[in-house]
Amino acid sequence: MLFLLFYPARFYDYAPLVAAVIMVVKMFTVQLLANVEANCIVGKPWFYRLLFSYIPILFALSSALILLSYFMLSEMSRKETIHANGTFVQHLIQQIDYSLREIDAMLLEEMETDERIRQFFQPRPVERDGSYYPVYETSKKINQMVSFNPFIDSVYLYRYADHMVMSANTLMPLEQFGDRTFIEEKRPRAGGAAQLYELSDKRHYREFRHQELFPSAVVSIVRQYPMLEGGQGMVVVNISLTAIERMLSELSEGSISFVDVRDRSDNPIIGLRGQGELSGTVLSEYASPYTGWVYKGGVRDVQLFRFASVLSYVWVGGGLLAILAGAIWLTFVTRRNYRPIEALIHRIQAHSQQRPYEPYSPTPVLSPKSQPPKAGTDNKASDSGGLRKIRRAERSDTDEFGFIGQTFDRLLEQSNTYKQMQREDALFRRRHFFAELLEGSKPVDEEEWARELQRFDLPEGFQELGVVIYELDHYNRLAATYSYRDFHLLKFVLSSVIQEVAEGRPVHIWTEWIEQHRLAALVRTTDEEADWEEQAALQAEQVRSWVESNLAFTVTIGIGPAEQRLAGVSGSYAKALEALAYKSGLGLNRVIRYDELASAAPGVSRSDLAFDPFTFIQRLAIAFRTGKPEWRELYERLFDGLAERRWTRDEYEHLLTLLVQHLEREFTLLPSEVAEFWQSQTQPALLEARDTFDLIGDAREAFLGILTTFWERLAELRSDHSHHALIVEVRQYIAEEYANPDMSLNHLCDRFGLNGKYVSRLFKETFGEKLVDYLMRIRIEASQRLLLTTELSIQDIAVSVGYAHDISFIRAFKKLVGTTPGDYRKQHVHIG
Repeated sequence: MLFLLFYPARFYDYAPLVAAVIMVVKMFTVQLLANVEANCIVGKPWFYRLLFSYIPILFALSSALILLSYFMLSEMSRKETIHANGTFVQHLIQQIDYSLREIDAMLLEEMETDERIRQFFQPRPVERDGSYYPVYETSKKINQMVSFNPFIDSVYLYRYADHMVMSANTLMPLEQFGDRTFIEEKRPRAGGAAQLYELSDKRHYREFRHQELFPSAVVSIVRQYPMLEGGQGMVVVNISLTAIERMLSELSEGSISFVDVRDRSDNPIIGLRGQGELSGTVLSEYASPYTGWVYKGGVRDVQLFRFASVLSYVWVGGGLLAILAGAIWLTFVTRRNYRPIEALIHRIQAHSQQRPYEPYSPTPVLSPKSQPPKAGTDNKASDSGGLRKIRRAERSDTDEFGFIGQTFDRLLEQSNTYKQMQREDALFRRRHFFAELLEGSKPVDEEEWARELQRFDLPEGFQELGVVIYELDHYNRLAATYSYRDFHLLKFVLSSVIQEVAEGRPVHIWTEWIEQHRLAALVRTTDEEADWEEQAALQAEQVRSWVESNLAFTVTIGIGPAEQRLAGVSGSYAKALEALAYKSGLGLNRVIRYDELASAAPGVSRSDLAFDPFTFIQRLAIAFRTGKPEWRELYERLFDGLAERRWTRDEYEHLLTLLVQHLEREFTLLPSEVAEFWQSQTQPALLEARDTFDLIGDAREAFLGILTTFWERLAELRSDHSHHALIVEVRQYIAEEYANPDMSLNHLCDRFGLNGKYVSRLFKETFGEKLVDYLMRIRIEASQRLLLTTELSIQDIAVSVGYAHDISFIRAFKKLVGTTPGDYRKQHVHIG
């Protein structure tokens, strides 16, 4: 601090430096003038014009800078003094606050753990012998607490139950205690809430009334007992202000500086060396966040410090005037010499405003005559008479600015082309590196990882990393609704939201669009305490919620597992894709974590084992072809069973493909106009619905609408034929009388009066199935129901469905079902 008060005299210490600066300026000026005289014949008009315009400014500003150097050094000293004083005051605050916090922590620990304090506030019945041993132990404990820290003046306990006070020296009633007034102030009022902790302002403490002539100046820490409730008493720790002032005296031995401390009521607590109200210049003022005390630090010699400050302002004023004068002259000269440069800047600005793809044809740089000499020629020969005349002639047509302008035209165009190529290459390289990292097609070591991320201006460190994939829901609908530009704007918004949500979190996120509807995010945690799964799930849920609330679409998010090494990124990416594949069954607009799939998978029940989607598909196709309205019931049961399962989209897509194939195989048996309508309209519509669905429920509705339209068209085609009603009646008769053992083609001919071959051909054309095959299928389906619902023998079931011999029944059953009736009953009864 003494350096501040005497820093004007330190100017002489910098006299050698000032002399050296002046000498350097003079040498530079002399050398500059010598160079001008030696090269005056070169003929550089703009160079010398600028040179001689700025020489006066050089002398003026160099003089001002020499003077200002003194001010700068002085100002630095003054600021360092203020900074040192502030650091000293903050150190005092930390020392005092630390001691008080340490005392309070000790008090809390003793109140919580010490049995003697607990026994004082919760006394047991007094022994008959009148032993005062517990009182002695409590007094001993208080003495230990007083010796814990030199700042502690005294400690006493006050019990509400009998108004007794226990200090280090005695146990007495409250009426005889010297600090009775303070206790009555801090004791909770009737019906009021107790203040569990309080730090008092400065006060005076005496233990015995009318016995102490000089009470101690203290501040008190008051805590109610018990700590969290109060109601039994209080513990008072008195902090000695004399000890604190003694510590301040030891830390600061100077007679110039001072420190003034005041409590929350602006009452002086201590002043350095006890001199009461202190005068001087306050350099720093801080308030303690713990005690609320205000600390002021400064110096006493006001006149000397103010003189130094005023002197510094005089130097500031002189320096500002010199700079202002130099700035005015500099502006005038620069404005006069700036006109050619201004024209050149306008040309550069006009060129930079052109679009990168617009062609630009710059002016030729120089004519062949004005090209510089080739490397290897003799410089002296080049400077000989003829070449010098050529250069002078060229100077008459163009000067340095013309040459610079023509060169800039070509350089700017080349620079634009190079920057464009560099941007495209960097974008391609970044996406390619990201794709290789996700797919694991190329091993990436730590060195390559750091090098590539530095190239892309991305942070490279991480604790854990993994992949999160954002997939746009109903992508085909979005692509058809929005234009190309609007759709890419929405994708840009999604990418930006992901980055903004990550701000303020201990994660780094690198996002790239890997497909038109999928964005992959490489999430890296940077904090050892941060859990990757928790951070990734929270980030994904916030993005999903924001997109749902603010954009015209939703996203489904798949989260892969966390990995410790770069080699595991491809595995996390594969798991995230696998989790996302289940969105068709789980639903859209949600976050799907890979580790939750197994734990959340529903158990397999008996109904699940009994459900065979391939059997339903086969029966549905046959019912649709034969014109049975029950195909709708089979359709609903099929998709109800699928809705209860957790399958991936590929599995659902495979099942829908199988449904289309079975329908196509059945419809090839129908008339040509039905097959043509199927191939031209129905089948393409089904395949499109299969390829574009997001949820299995969407595919269910789409398929049902398409099949219903085809069903209606099929009914129209069938009704157009004159024999349609007759064939339908024949089929209905077979369905009702299939149990008749005499049912045959001849029986039907006799029943309806038609030719057998004609009836068989019409039946095949209408329903795509032979009449004999239809009769066998009806009988076998009935026998299947009897096998599962009754205990009839095989022979009785054969007779009941129209077979006279059980051998014929078994042969037909095995041909159609693939197993014997007995095995069929065993298998399905066991499952049921």
